[in-house]
Amino acid sequence: GAPIDKLDLTGFGITFVAYTQGLASFPNIAAQAFSVVFFLMIITLGIDTQIGVTEAVITFAKETPLLARAPTWAVTVLTCVSFWALSLPCTTDAGYFWVTLLWDYGNFMSMFIVAGFGLLGSCYFAGLGWHNHASELLRGKRENWFLLFFWRVVNPILCFALFGISAVSISPYPTSLANGVLPLGGQVLSGFMNFAPAVLTVLAILIPPL
Repeated sequence: GAPIDKLDLTGFGITFVAYTQGLASFPNIAAQAFSVVFFLMIITLGIDTQIGVTEAVITFAKETPLLARAPTWAVTVLTCVSFWALSLPCTTDAGYFWVTLLWDYGNFMSMFIVAGFGLLGSCYFAGLGWHNHASELLRGKRENWFLLFFWRVVNPILCFALFGISAVSISPYPTSLANGVLPLGGQVLSGFMNFAPAVLTVLAILIPPL
């Protein structure tokens, strides 16, 4: 087999390159059996993830004035077809680059930025009264002080620390992707994906509801 130092052991390379090469080194029957089990696991993980993501998008769409009166089945079909269309570039010869771009440069930072704003908003803008009121509605008693401490202090620190780590891990931002150079358009797109959610979050806070 290939030497360990020649394998791509970062990101999706672990799953779709290194592990599959390891399976290929098994005896014939074992390689086929473990390959089927492995890729069934990947498929079920993907389906499980998509169910959660799709449900969140459908719920959000149904709460917007534009689609509030639309049939649920129509919103579901529209969401699934949109996701399918957006995934098509990932099935092309450049699919690995698109997936790496979306995951490494379009997911980490935006995820921690939005989560950090959400934590700060619920912890410090909404305040302890909001937490206690929500807890009394859901559980019939006030929130535990230990949980509030983690929610107000530990979680924001961890979130922004992870944001810093993710920012450093993709530095320089970004100049290369896999074995090629990420073009300027890709850099602009990755920056948009990373920071657009943060901008939308700030606008949602600043713009009063109708």
